[in-house]
Amino acid sequence: MQSSSAPAAGRNARSHARTPTNRNTPIIKVPIPTEPADFKYIGRLLGPRGSSIRELEQVTKCRIMIKGKGSMRNPADEEYHKDRPGYEHLHEPLHVRITPADNRSGQANMEMAKSIIENLLVANNDVYKQRQLVQLSLINGTYRPDYSIMNAPVTKEE
Repeated sequence: MQSSSAPAAGRNARSHARTPTNRNTPIIKVPIPTEPADFKYIGRLLGPRGSSIRELEQVTKCRIMIKGKGSMRNPADEEYHKDRPGYEHLHEPLHVRITPADNRSGQANMEMAKSIIENLLVANNDVYKQRQLVQLSLINGTYRPDYSIMNAPVTKEE
């Protein structure tokens, strides 16, 4: 008979329990606006395939997570998980959670991340959005540097 203290083998060997977080870790919550409804705040923060939020994490040396109701891609999954341990944030309004990547980087990095995120959550068409669209076209292989909407042919309907 095998000892029960031996680690389990196979795919399910790892526990799915989350690692406990340090209760002394500082956290900043930045609320995500709900108006205007047609503006995609989460997409603006994530960027093409998550590249914008990863870049922001590298620059600020902070961990940045989108939490709260509406933070999961699939609403059915959100409904399924909302009463499970580790998903308590789904009962809160949509927000960005900023924590230091390690305990050495501190409040200054978190404040810098908060400032950048608050600026990104302003609903307007700007250079940041244009840069994200160029990144996406580069990823997809559809980038045409010589193409401009201003130079597109205009068709007349008579």
